[in-house]
Amino acid sequence: MKWIAKIRNNKYSNTIIRILIFIATYYFLYTELFAHKRLSVVLQAFENSLDTHTFHVYLIPVLLLMPVNWALETLKWKSLINKIERLSFWHATQAVYSGISVSMFTPNRIGEWFGRIFILEKANHIRAVIITILSGMGQLFITIVVGILSMAVFLKIYYLGDHSGFLFSVILFVASIIVASSILIFFNINLLPLIIHKLLKKSFRKINYYVDIVSQFSYKELNFVLLISYLRFFVFSLQFYLSLRMFSVRIPFFHGMLLIGVFYFVMTAIPTIALAELGIRGTISIFFFQLYFTHFQAGTEFLKMNVVAASYMVWIVNLVIPAVIGSFFVFHLKFIRKEKPGALPIDEIKVPKN
Repeated sequence: MKWIAKIRNNKYSNTIIRILIFIATYYFLYTELFAHKRLSVVLQAFENSLDTHTFHVYLIPVLLLMPVNWALETLKWKSLINKIERLSFWHATQAVYSGISVSMFTPNRIGEWFGRIFILEKANHIRAVIITILSGMGQLFITIVVGILSMAVFLKIYYLGDHSGFLFSVILFVASIIVASSILIFFNINLLPLIIHKLLKKSFRKINYYVDIVSQFSYKELNFVLLISYLRFFVFSLQFYLSLRMFSVRIPFFHGMLLIGVFYFVMTAIPTIALAELGIRGTISIFFFQLYFTHFQAGTEFLKMNVVAASYMVWIVNLVIPAVIGSFFVFHLKFIRKEKPGALPIDEIKVPKN
């Protein structure tokens, strides 16, 4: 198409897209943090906690764990994307932070996939998106596995009591089936090209070049993805727990991490835009943590706003700060690449027969 060719040949195309993303990121950040006064909740909780001697003991680790969280994600994504293009850790870091910035105004953060791939110089972008989705699937399955198991224990403690052993066994059995199915799907992702081939038959040849990339990852590589995904899950769960303690929400480590596991599982199931997610976080966090105080600390004042502030704090540290950093890395991305002379259309790419 002629208009696509014009965009490719326009030397200002990349600059225009970068500026638009930069503006959109800061517009949505301003709207959520200031227009909706989310930040004021955190600042008010800060003021109420500044007199405590342990405030900085929790704040410093929460802040330091942010780069650890995203360094793990960078390591995971880099290990996968190296299949199609070798990246330094620094370039992969730029891609990950750029993706966070782009994701702030897209449904379910899908912009994170596209924000990353434009760091690539040579690799096919569609294949890169598929690899990025695979990386996200690893994180999703860990959230499902931990969340389902946490939900089973949560129901036992908070709803079933000590006299519903059979019902708990049924719940645990169902949870185990879901967990096993999730792991089975993930470790057999290499069958995806075969399944698509069965469904599309003749049309498969046109997309085989893209989807076949998932069959190139070994079980060892997929295990590595799940390991890093679990470490990430533990890191941002720990951040949430430390934030609760920072805002004087006194809850034992076991119950705190259990409820956080359920919290992230429920959050995953709710389709949102990243910024709209903030209000939902507050509502869900109050619901679950109030249950603990109702069951185990009856009569104790439940600090609702402090729980909300803790959930907002994790959101700000893990998304807002990286999004601001990533907004500057966006200017290193190439959204439009000039078509190389002599490049073959995808229909003419020779694909080996299986």
